[in-house]
Amino acid sequence: MRQCRVQIETHQRAKSGEELAEEQRLAAVQAEDKRKTEEVAKADRVLLETFSSEDDLILARDGKLSAIDGQIRLLESHIHKSEADLERRMVLVESIEQRSQRPAEQVLADIESTRGQIAAHRADIESKRREQDTIRRRFDQDLERFRKLAAQR
Repeated sequence: MRQCRVQIETHQRAKSGEELAEEQRLAAVQAEDKRKTEEVAKADRVLLETFSSEDDLILARDGKLSAIDGQIRLLESHIHKSEADLERRMVLVESIEQRSQRPAEQVLADIESTRGQIAAHRADIESKRREQDTIRRRFDQDLERFRKLAAQR
């Protein structure tokens, strides 16, 4: 006589809420790791496709820095002109006040406006210098990465 065995389906126990949450967390971490890896790979491809040598990177960096230097020089020129204009207006106000007269409101408003322009130009210069620092840091990182990638080739 032959015996038949019947296998009964078995099921794993239901996962707890904590176990499900941990699985979701791990899946999210893996997805983020994969996204970061793909992002680095893409950045590496762009770096290698954009620049053929370290010199190309340096030239690009120097070009960007030089362009910002030109913008800073222009802003400094505006400051010098505005300061000269402010000085002329201040002399005018002093002259009017020495005659015991009150300067016109427009002259006083122009003085305040000029002071505001000077302050704004100085703030723009500081912003441009911070931009240059950011460019230097980014290109230093790109240059280091380029060297590593070139060595791997």
